[in-house]
Amino acid sequence: MKNRPTLPALAALAFAVAALALLQPSPLAAQRFGMLTTIEPAKLVGVLKDMGMDAKDDSEGDTKKVLWMLGDQRCFFFFPPGGESIQFYYGVTGTDVTLQDINTWNRDYRYSRAYMDDDGDPILELDLDLAGGISEGRLKDFVTTCQVSFDKWRSNIISKKP
Repeated sequence: MKNRPTLPALAALAFAVAALALLQPSPLAAQRFGMLTTIEPAKLVGVLKDMGMDAKDDSEGDTKKVLWMLGDQRCFFFFPPGGESIQFYYGVTGTDVTLQDINTWNRDYRYSRAYMDDDGDPILELDLDLAGGISEGRLKDFVTTCQVSFDKWRSNIISKKP
Protein backbone atom coordinates (compact mmCIF):
# COMPACT_ATOMS: atom_id res chain seq x y z
CA MET A 1 0.00 0.00 0.00
CA LYS A 2 1.39 3.42 -0.98
CA ASN A 3 1.77 6.22 1.51
CA ARG A 4 -0.59 8.99 0.58
CA PRO A 5 -0.73 12.44 2.13
CA THR A 6 -3.54 12.88 4.59
CA LEU A 7 -6.15 15.58 4.21
CA PRO A 8 -4.70 17.64 7.12
CA ALA A 9 -1.22 17.48 5.52
CA LEU A 10 -2.60 18.68 2.18
CA ALA A 11 -4.52 21.48 3.89
CA ALA A 12 -1.37 22.58 5.75
CA LEU A 13 0.59 22.59 2.49
CA ALA A 14 -2.09 24.65 0.73
CA PHE A 15 -2.10 27.12 3.63
CA ALA A 16 1.71 27.46 3.51
CA VAL A 17 1.68 28.11 -0.25
CA ALA A 18 -1.06 30.73 0.14
CA ALA A 19 0.82 32.43 2.99
CA LEU A 20 4.01 32.64 0.92
CA ALA A 21 2.07 34.13 -1.99
CA LEU A 22 0.76 36.86 0.31
CA LEU A 23 4.26 37.76 1.47
CA GLN A 24 5.33 38.61 -2.10
CA PRO A 25 3.89 42.05 -2.92
CA SER A 26 2.03 42.31 -6.17
CA PRO A 27 3.24 44.78 -8.79
CA LEU A 28 0.07 46.82 -8.24
CA ALA A 29 0.67 47.00 -4.48
CA ALA A 30 4.33 47.91 -5.03
CA GLN A 31 3.36 50.74 -7.41
CA ARG A 32 0.75 51.98 -4.95
CA PHE A 33 3.52 52.51 -2.39
CA GLY A 34 5.78 54.33 -4.87
CA MET A 35 7.93 51.31 -5.62
CA LEU A 36 9.46 50.68 -9.04
CA THR A 37 8.71 47.25 -10.48
CA THR A 38 9.90 48.11 -13.99
CA ILE A 39 12.11 50.85 -15.34
CA GLU A 40 12.72 52.53 -18.64
CA PRO A 41 15.89 54.32 -19.77
CA ALA A 42 14.29 57.78 -19.39
CA LYS A 43 13.63 57.18 -15.68
CA LEU A 44 17.22 56.10 -15.02
CA VAL A 45 18.60 59.06 -16.99
CA GLY A 46 16.48 61.37 -14.80
CA VAL A 47 17.78 59.72 -11.62
CA LEU A 48 21.40 59.92 -12.81
CA LYS A 49 21.01 63.60 -13.73
CA ASP A 50 19.37 64.29 -10.36
CA MET A 51 22.50 62.78 -8.82
CA GLY A 52 24.63 65.23 -10.86
CA MET A 53 25.85 62.64 -13.36
CA ASP A 54 26.27 62.73 -17.13
CA ALA A 55 23.91 60.26 -18.82
CA LYS A 56 21.73 59.91 -21.90
CA ASP A 57 19.36 57.40 -23.43
CA ASP A 58 21.46 55.51 -25.98
CA SER A 59 18.84 52.96 -27.04
CA GLU A 60 19.06 51.47 -30.52
CA GLY A 61 16.11 49.53 -31.91
CA ASP A 62 15.07 46.86 -29.43
CA THR A 63 18.24 47.34 -27.35
CA LYS A 64 17.39 49.67 -24.49
CA LYS A 65 20.44 51.20 -22.85
CA VAL A 66 21.71 54.27 -21.05
CA LEU A 67 25.17 55.70 -21.65
CA TRP A 68 26.74 56.88 -18.40
CA MET A 69 29.96 58.86 -18.66
CA LEU A 70 32.28 58.41 -15.69
CA GLY A 71 35.05 60.85 -16.50
CA ASP A 72 36.22 59.89 -19.97
CA GLN A 73 34.98 56.30 -19.62
CA ARG A 74 31.80 55.02 -21.25
CA CYS A 75 29.67 52.79 -19.04
CA PHE A 76 26.27 51.37 -19.93
CA PHE A 77 23.09 50.27 -18.24
CA PHE A 78 21.19 47.64 -20.21
CA PHE A 79 17.46 46.94 -19.82
CA PRO A 80 16.12 43.52 -20.81
CA PRO A 81 12.65 43.28 -22.35
CA GLY A 82 10.03 44.13 -19.74
CA GLY A 83 12.37 46.42 -17.78
CA GLU A 84 12.28 44.23 -14.67
CA SER A 85 16.02 44.50 -14.10
CA ILE A 86 19.00 46.69 -14.94
CA GLN A 87 22.54 45.64 -15.77
CA PHE A 88 25.56 47.92 -15.38
CA TYR A 89 28.27 47.10 -17.92
CA TYR A 90 31.83 48.36 -18.32
CA GLY A 91 34.41 46.85 -20.63
CA VAL A 92 37.88 47.93 -21.63
CA THR A 93 40.31 46.80 -24.32
CA GLY A 94 44.08 46.81 -24.62
CA THR A 95 44.98 45.69 -21.10
CA ASP A 96 47.16 42.97 -19.64
CA VAL A 97 44.50 41.93 -17.13
CA THR A 98 44.79 38.23 -16.35
CA LEU A 99 42.32 35.61 -15.21
CA GLN A 100 44.10 35.70 -11.85
CA ASP A 101 43.24 39.43 -11.62
CA ILE A 102 39.62 38.62 -12.48
CA ASN A 103 39.48 35.80 -9.92
CA THR A 104 40.99 38.05 -7.25
CA TRP A 105 38.34 40.68 -7.97
CA ASN A 106 35.50 38.15 -7.81
CA ARG A 107 36.86 36.77 -4.54
CA ASP A 108 37.40 40.13 -2.85
CA TYR A 109 34.46 42.27 -4.02
CA ARG A 110 30.78 41.66 -3.47
CA TYR A 111 27.83 42.85 -5.56
CA SER A 112 29.67 42.71 -8.89
CA ARG A 113 31.20 40.16 -11.20
CA ALA A 114 34.10 40.36 -13.57
CA TYR A 115 35.00 38.11 -16.48
CA MET A 116 36.95 38.03 -19.72
CA ASP A 117 34.79 38.35 -22.83
CA ASP A 118 35.29 36.28 -25.99
CA ASP A 119 38.06 38.67 -27.12
CA GLY A 120 39.93 38.37 -23.81
CA ASP A 121 38.90 41.86 -22.63
CA PRO A 122 37.96 42.41 -18.97
CA ILE A 123 34.30 43.17 -18.21
CA LEU A 124 32.67 44.43 -15.01
CA GLU A 125 28.93 43.92 -14.45
CA LEU A 126 26.38 44.55 -11.70
CA ASP A 127 22.68 43.64 -11.75
CA LEU A 128 19.62 45.07 -10.02
CA ASP A 129 16.44 43.00 -9.90
CA LEU A 130 13.25 45.02 -9.51
CA ALA A 131 11.02 42.01 -8.68
CA GLY A 132 8.70 42.88 -5.85
CA GLY A 133 9.49 46.56 -6.24
CA ILE A 134 12.31 48.86 -5.17
CA SER A 135 12.34 52.44 -3.95
CA GLU A 136 14.01 55.27 -5.84
CA GLY A 137 16.45 55.40 -2.93
CA ARG A 138 17.44 51.77 -3.64
CA LEU A 139 17.94 52.67 -7.31
CA LYS A 140 20.25 55.52 -6.30
CA ASP A 141 22.11 53.17 -3.96
CA PHE A 142 22.60 50.75 -6.88
CA VAL A 143 24.03 53.59 -8.99
CA THR A 144 26.39 54.50 -6.15
CA THR A 145 27.46 50.86 -5.83
CA CYS A 146 28.15 50.79 -9.58
CA GLN A 147 30.27 53.93 -9.32
CA VAL A 148 32.24 52.65 -6.31
CA SER A 149 32.80 49.29 -8.05
CA PHE A 150 33.86 51.07 -11.25
CA ASP A 151 36.33 53.27 -9.34
CA LYS A 152 37.83 50.29 -7.49
CA TRP A 153 37.95 48.24 -10.70
CA ARG A 154 39.81 51.03 -12.51
CA SER A 155 42.28 51.64 -9.70
CA ASN A 156 42.85 48.06 -8.50
CA ILE A 157 42.65 46.09 -11.76
CA ILE A 158 42.82 48.23 -14.90
CA SER A 159 45.29 50.95 -13.80
CA LYS A 160 47.78 48.40 -12.48
CA LYS A 161 48.32 47.16 -16.01
CA PRO A 162 50.43 48.92 -18.69
